[in-house]
Amino acid sequence: MGLFDRLRLGARQHDKPASGTAVVSERDAPELINEGNALEDAGRFQDALERYDEAIRLAPTMARAHLNRGNALLALGDAEQAIAAYASALAHDPAYAATHYNLGNAYARAARREDAMAAYRRALMLQPEFADAEVALGALYEDLGQPEDAAASYRRALKVDAGYAAVHANLGKVLLELGRSEEAIVSYRRAIELDPELEMAHYGLGNALQGLEQHAEAANCYMRAIEIRPDFALAHANLGNALRGLGKNEEAVASYRRALQIVPHQAAIYGDLGNALRNAGKIDEALAIFRRAVETEPDSAIAHYNLGNALKDFAQLPEAIASYRQALRLDSNYVDATCMLGNLLAEEGNLHDALACHRRMLEIDPQNAFAHTNIGNTFTALGRIADGIASHRLALAIKPDFTQAHNNLLFTLNFLADQPAAALLTDARRFGELVARRARAATTWSNLLDPDRPLRVGFVSGDFRIHPVGYFIEGVLAALASQGSDRIELYAYSNHVFFDKVSARIKASCRAWYSASELSDNALAQRI
Repeated sequence: MGLFDRLRLGARQHDKPASGTAVVSERDAPELINEGNALEDAGRFQDALERYDEAIRLAPTMARAHLNRGNALLALGDAEQAIAAYASALAHDPAYAATHYNLGNAYARAARREDAMAAYRRALMLQPEFADAEVALGALYEDLGQPEDAAASYRRALKVDAGYAAVHANLGKVLLELGRSEEAIVSYRRAIELDPELEMAHYGLGNALQGLEQHAEAANCYMRAIEIRPDFALAHANLGNALRGLGKNEEAVASYRRALQIVPHQAAIYGDLGNALRNAGKIDEALAIFRRAVETEPDSAIAHYNLGNALKDFAQLPEAIASYRQALRLDSNYVDATCMLGNLLAEEGNLHDALACHRRMLEIDPQNAFAHTNIGNTFTALGRIADGIASHRLALAIKPDFTQAHNNLLFTLNFLADQPAAALLTDARRFGELVARRARAATTWSNLLDPDRPLRVGFVSGDFRIHPVGYFIEGVLAALASQGSDRIELYAYSNHVFFDKVSARIKASCRAWYSASELSDNALAQRI
C-alpha cells in the first residue's frame, strides 16, 4: 500500500454526518453508526459493517450510514461494493464533498482512474479548500505519469494545510522526477521539520542528495530512514548505492545483503550487490551474484545486462555477447545493452555489426552522444578516419563537456597527416580548458605534519591489470614496497573494474587498494 493509500484510508478518512434527515423510526441508527465507527477504530471492519447494515435497515435514506458502509467495505478490500455504497450515499445527499472524495478512493483502488479523477474534482467543486481531495488528485496524477499536474495539486493542498508533512514529501518526490533537485530538497527538509519520524521524507531527501553526488549526506538520510523503519528494503539498497559512491564497497555489500534479506527476489538489488563485490575485487562472488539475479528474474533485461558486464570484465566475451543479446530480446530499446553489445562486437573485430548496434542506439535516442562517439571509434577501426572525426564532433555538439568524446577526437586526429598544427592546438587547448574547469585544486590538507612518519604515495590508473602500464608498474611498486616499507606506504586507486593476476600482484604491494571506477571526481578526491 502506498503512502497516499494510507492517507486516503487512514486517519484522514471523511465520514462526518451528512445532511440526510432522520425520522422517529430511525432513532437507533446514529448509535449503530457510532458503534461501527468505534469498531473500525479497533480494526474490526467486519463487525463495523454489520452495524452499518443494521443502521441502513432501520434508516434506508440516511446518507451517513451508506457512506460508513462504503468505508468499511473499502477497508476490507472490496472496492466494487464500496463504490455501490458511496453511490447510495450520494443518491440521498449528492452535495456531500467527503462522499465524492471517498468514492474517488474506491475508484482508484479499483484502477478506474478516470472515474476517480472525476470524483475528486467533484469533491473540490463542492469544497474548494478540500486538502485531502487535492492530495488524492495529486497522487492520481503521479500514477498517470503527470508530475507537473501532481506538483500543482500538492501545492494547492499545502495552501490549505501548510503543515501537511506527507504532502511536502510527495511534492519533493515529483520535483525530483522533474529534475528540480534543489526544490525537492527544500520540500523534503520541510516535511522532516514537520514530522521528523516520516521515513519517506528522509528516504526521498537521500535520493535527491544522491542525485547531486552528495553521497555522505545521502547515506545519513538513508540511515535515518532505516532507524525509523528497520525493514525499509529500498533504503538499505540505496544506502548501498551511496556507500559505493563513497568507495566503501565492503559496507555497501552489507547494505545490499540486508536489503535482500527483506526482499529476496529483487534482481536489481542483486545487480547492485554484484557491482559492489566486483569493485571490492571479489570476482568469483560477483559473477555468482549476477547469475543469481538472472535466475531470480529470468525476464529481467537489466539482470542479463549486468551479467554481460561481469562476463565482459572477466574476458568471457562470447558469453557476455550472449547476455547482451538476451537483454535486447527482452527489451529491444535497451540503449545501454545495445551500446555494450556494439563495443564487444567491435572488440572481436565484427566492425560492421558493431556499427549497426551504435546506429540502432541513435534510432532509439537520436541525441545520444555516446552513440556518436562509439560510431566514431568504429569508423576509425574501419580506416574511415574523417568519418570518425566527424562523429566525435557530433557527440561534442550534443554534449560539449563530454570528455570521453573529446579524448577520442584528439586521439583520432593523430591519424591524419595533413592537420594544421594550429587546429590541433586549438582542440587540445579546448580539452585542457574543459578538464581544468572540472578540477578543484586542494588548498588544505588534514595530514599530520610529522617528518618522521612514512610518506604516503597514491597511484591512480585504469591499467592496473594485464596491460603495458600494469606490467611496467608492478615491478616498480614491488621494489618500493620491499625496500622502503618503513618509509613509504603505497595506495592504489584503480579506475577500471577489471581485476586479474597482474592486479592481484600490484594490490599485494600496496597498503590499500580502492576501486575508483564508479566514483565521481569529487568523491575520488575526498577518498584520496
